Amino acid sequence: MTRTRNVLTIDSKYEMCHIIFTRSPPIQIIRRRWALSIQQLSLLYLFKYTSEVVNDG
Repeated sequence: MTRTRNVLTIDSKYEMCHIIFTRSPPIQIIRRRWALSIQQLSLLYLFKYTSEVVNDG
């Protein structure tokens, strides 16, 4: 339950970054624009992929 709540919380942040991520820009640009740390960026991907796997299952 906690994991699901976390996914919903960060989903909006992921969607904001989605278009830029698809173009594979330097991490520094993303961090500057959204003030996200490397760890937070990793969590965005981790939770997004986890939610996709759960949804596909």
